[in-house]
Amino acid sequence: MVNSDKFNQLEEIGIGSGFEATLCNMLEDTVLFHEFSHAEITTLARYVHAYRAPRGTLLMKEGERDTYICIITQGRVDILKESQGFEKKKLATIREGSAIGEMSVVDNFPHSASAMTATDAEIVLLTKANLQRICDEYPSLGNKLLWRLAWQLSSRLRQTSGVLIDYL
Repeated sequence: MVNSDKFNQLEEIGIGSGFEATLCNMLEDTVLFHEFSHAEITTLARYVHAYRAPRGTLLMKEGERDTYICIITQGRVDILKESQGFEKKKLATIREGSAIGEMSVVDNFPHSASAMTATDAEIVLLTKANLQRICDEYPSLGNKLLWRLAWQLSSRLRQTSGVLIDYL
């Protein structure tokens, strides 16, 4: 369970071995894990927690430091950035199957933007501590996971660069 006032709107979906099959299905349906075997997904499922988040739930706040990756398994999440006039502007909408928060987990810097559920959503959280445990206990799986996160970061950077060129 996540211990944060930020998540008082979250409802834990399930826990324990009775929930493992559902959690595996949630992860297998994501772009992030589509290259992972069922055995790898089953191992990962032991390190994550799944939650329901109603529309309007703040998952990450710009400027704050959090130590988790949020995988959207159902619904959509808006990425919001404060302008100089303190107005929040939508940068992107992240659809199910993608992860958010990986930048802060990797570089230990505060979030560069906020993330708020645009619809009711289901999310899976992987803490930095559990990511480190995966890397320590299952180095091959940890390596594969880190490469997939790097792939996602690279993909987003390329997309952002493509959009940015229109403004230059």
